[in-house]
Amino acid sequence: MYNPGFAIFTVFSILLGATWMTGVGGALWLIGMRVLQGVGGAFLMAHSSAILTDAFPEDQRGLALGINAVAAIVGSLIGIILGGLLGPVEWRLVLLVSVPFGLFGTLWAYQRLDDTGCGPRRSSTGGATSPSPLASW
Repeated sequence: MYNPGFAIFTVFSILLGATWMTGVGGALWLIGMRVLQGVGGAFLMAHSSAILTDAFPEDQRGLALGINAVAAIVGSLIGIILGGLLGPVEWRLVLLVSVPFGLFGTLWAYQRLDDTGCGPRRSSTGGATSPSPLASW
């Protein structure tokens, strides 16, 4: 789901920047595209830790996950700064600034990441079917 997450994020980033509507219709379009972009971003965030955990040996996982977290924080900081600089020039540029990163990441992920699978898995529904500890209060 990591690779499709990159593609989803990138497609909806492009659609955000390609907004042609104004008024209420434009606002609803932006909200809808932003929500769908967020779905792609959620795929990326949720699966990046799993990929790193699988790719690095146990003694290096903490470092790999730490670097990943720092990269996310620095990316957010740079995004705020770039958004502040690009916003007065053209508001659509704020929405399009992630497109080159998304395109690169999508192409890289599809070329470099292989789904190796984890072999046969045991199905567990215990967590989904057991009552919540709070429900017994």
